[in-house]
Amino acid sequence: VNLGEKVASASILIHGYSLTHTTADIEELSGSLDEANTATLPKQIQPTQKHWQPRFDNDATKYDFQPHSITLLKFK
Repeated sequence: VNLGEKVASASILIHGYSLTHTTADIEELSGSLDEANTATLPKQIQPTQKHWQPRFDNDATKYDFQPHSITLLKFK
């Protein structure tokens, strides 16, 4: 979760885990604080899905979390 107004870069450390796929699935919900879904705009804010290719070095990688967002990272 990034409650801030700027992108938040975070280190991700996974000890002893071997990835079986080179990509991770990402689901993210983000938007400005004054945006909202309404009856006339029911899909103004909705989750997005994408794939990410993390580059691990010594069990660690970095990810940039978007402002005002909640992000689910799924490593396989």
